[in-house]
Amino acid sequence: MTHNGRRSIAASGYPRDIPNVPPERNLKGISFAVANASGFVARACEAANSHRIADIWKALESGQ
Repeated sequence: MTHNGRRSIAASGYPRDIPNVPPERNLKGISFAVANASGFVARACEAANSHRIADIWKALESGQ
């Protein structure tokens, strides 16, 4: 995703529906969204076997 011409990562702060879990008991909020996005970046670092930003973006964009 891009924002103002720069690559960015976004995550929703709204909960996803979980069967048999009332919405008020579901995990939600910006802190959960940030943790979720951070997890994707960590997985991309592992997949890229690198901490170079270009390699991480490449892994994120390829869905690794």
